[in-house]
Amino acid sequence: MESGKWEPASRRAWAQARMIVVIMAAEQRILRFSGHVQGVGFRYTACRAAAGHEVTGYVRNCPDGSVECAVEGETLEVDAFVAE
Repeated sequence: MESGKWEPASRRAWAQARMIVVIMAAEQRILRFSGHVQGVGFRYTACRAAAGHEVTGYVRNCPDGSVECAVEGETLEVDAFVAE
């Protein structure tokens, strides 16, 4: 293949890759938990729950004593994580 020219297979692969990106909708949610949530294994529990879903994110302790959990992924995966 010459530099700068696309072969038909390459165009097809590019069209399929673009289609996948359009289909997968990413969503981010920030969840805040208050009460007795620090020091009870919240981060560990969230990590174990996230391992069962295709999501990413973080859990952090906030200065006011609450815990913030940010989760990001495809909408259905985020919904399933939050439901768990």
